[in-house]
Amino acid sequence: MRRLGRGVAMAGLEVFFKVQLAYAYAARLPVAAVMAVATRASWVSHYSAVVPGESRLETFMLFGFFPQLVWWVSFTIIVGSLFGTLAAAIAGHLRSPEQVARHQS
Repeated sequence: MRRLGRGVAMAGLEVFFKVQLAYAYAARLPVAAVMAVATRASWVSHYSAVVPGESRLETFMLFGFFPQLVWWVSFTIIVGSLFGTLAAAIAGHLRSPEQVARHQS
C-alpha cells in the first residue's frame, strides 16, 4: 500500500512540475521576445540594455535570454513548488476526518 501511495504522489508531483514549467515559460517567453526586439531595435527602455563595447547578441544573451529563460523559470518553479506544497498541506488539514478516511480507502 505504501508503494502505491508513493507512486500516486510521484505522478502528482510530475504533473505539478510540468504545469509549473509550462506556466514559467508562458510568462517569460513574451518578455524575452520583447527584450530581443528592444535590444535589436535599440529602444531606450528597461527592456533593452546597452553595454558599451558589446554586441547586441551578447547583450541580449546576458541581460535577456539567461535571466528570463533560465533564472526566472527556475525561480518560478522553486517558489511555485514551495507555495503549492504549502497550499496542499493547508488543504489537507482543512478536510474533515471523514473526508480523509474516505480518500484513504
